[in-house]
Amino acid sequence: MNNLKITLKAIVFWMSALLLASSAYATEEVKDEVKLVVKPIANGKKVLFGLAHLNGQKAQLQISNDKGAIIYTESWKDKEEGAHIFNFSKLEEGEYTMRVTIGEQVLQESVFINSKDVKLGGTSVLLPHINVLEDKVTVSLTSPAGNDLNFKLNFYDAKGELVYTESPKVEGIQFAKRYNFEKMGKGEYSYTISQGDKNYEGNFEIK
Repeated sequence: MNNLKITLKAIVFWMSALLLASSAYATEEVKDEVKLVVKPIANGKKVLFGLAHLNGQKAQLQISNDKGAIIYTESWKDKEEGAHIFNFSKLEEGEYTMRVTIGEQVLQESVFINSKDVKLGGTSVLLPHINVLEDKVTVSLTSPAGNDLNFKLNFYDAKGELVYTESPKVEGIQFAKRYNFEKMGKGEYSYTISQGDKNYEGNFEIK
């Protein structure tokens, strides 16, 4: 597996978030959230792995075969961000798994190698990341397989009452927005994010 990775030092891979405005209460753009893309390169058995804005977090990649055995692992820090290409041409045909961990965020993508090229499962997303800093709540999602992001976001108060809902149409693979809860008041809140047949939920506190 020594030949699996090819690093393109000449390429600096930066993805910009596509952000939608909201009139419900104050929101602002977030340009420094984690960016990640995983996509096959046409006419070959290579996969592009683009990474940016780790913000002090470590990103770890593990590639395993269909038996669950880990055949490759690597990690990156801020200064090592950029574009990387992984060459699967010397591996046997079959299914492999790329699992990426960035802080509390996890991506797991299936990689299918055939006689001509590499295909991705295309169903995985970087799990929604919710970050709370004082009265600001940042929501970020990424679709590394290149699929457009279509999802619904709901915020609820401690009584379970809906206080905000949004269904942004994101023409891209990255969404990041910061929501200002200053006027909503301190206390416990919860959220739900629905994306196709996947549902994510959690709780947070405004102190």
